[in-house]
Amino acid sequence: MKNSIVAFFILISMGVIAQTSDSEKPKQYIPLQGYAGASMNITGLINNLGVSAAIDPIGADVLLGKYYVTDKWMFRAGLGINSLNYKGNSTDSIGSTQVNMDSTYSQTALYISPGVEYHFLDDKRLDPYVGGALSMGFISKPKYRTTISIIDTTGEDKTEIDYQSEGGFVFGATAIVGFNYYIARNFALGAEYHLGFYNRREGGDWERVTVNTPVSGNSTSNRTFGADRSSVTTVGLSQRLNITLSYFFNIKG
Repeated sequence: MKNSIVAFFILISMGVIAQTSDSEKPKQYIPLQGYAGASMNITGLINNLGVSAAIDPIGADVLLGKYYVTDKWMFRAGLGINSLNYKGNSTDSIGSTQVNMDSTYSQTALYISPGVEYHFLDDKRLDPYVGGALSMGFISKPKYRTTISIIDTTGEDKTEIDYQSEGGFVFGATAIVGFNYYIARNFALGAEYHLGFYNRREGGDWERVTVNTPVSGNSTSNRTFGADRSSVTTVGLSQRLNITLSYFFNIKG
C-alpha cells in the first residue's frame, strides 16, 4: 500500500510538470466517442516496473476493456477466469510395506465486472473520472480425489476417496474514483481507487464416496452426505490503489 501511494504522487508530479512545460499546438490527446481500449495495472517501482492484468473491485485478475459511448461517458467491462488443477503424489515405506498416495483437486471461477465511468473535466491531458461497477464471480464445484495404495508381500490394499461439494457465487457493487494523464495521444498513465462491498458465498451440500478394495475379498463402498456453507461480506475502502496504463484507438475509423 505504501508503494502504491508513492507511485500515485509520482504520477501526479509527472502530470503537473508535463502540463506546465507543454508548448505544443493544441492536440486531441484524450479519446472521444467511438474510441475503445484496454487498461492494465503497473506493478513495482523504478527498478522492477512491470504490467499485469487489471484488478476488479473484488480482487480478481481481469482483462479490462473500455469504450467511449459519448465524449464523457465510458462503458467498461472486465472478464477473468481462474482455473486451478492440482496433482500430488507421495510414496513412503514402512518396513516391507509401501504406501502410495495420489491426490487431485480442480476448480474454476469466472469473473465479469460491467461498469460505467463519467469523465467530467475538459482538459488537454488530465482526465479525472468517477463511476461504478458491478462484480460477479461464478465458482464451479470443487472436486477432490485421493487414492491410497498399501502394497506388501500379500498384495495391494487400495482406498479411493471422491469428494464433491457445491460451488459458489461472488457479488459486489463498487464506486470508482480515478484519473488518467495522457502522456501521448490516446496513451495514459493513471490511478484508480474503489469503495464498495462484496459478498462471497461458497459451499452447500457435499458428498463423499469411499471405495476400499482389500488384498482379498470384495470391494466395499461407503457414501456420506452433509452440508457446509460459508458467507463473507466486506464493506469499505479497497486496500489497493491501482496504478494503470491505458491505450485507446478509434474503432469507427
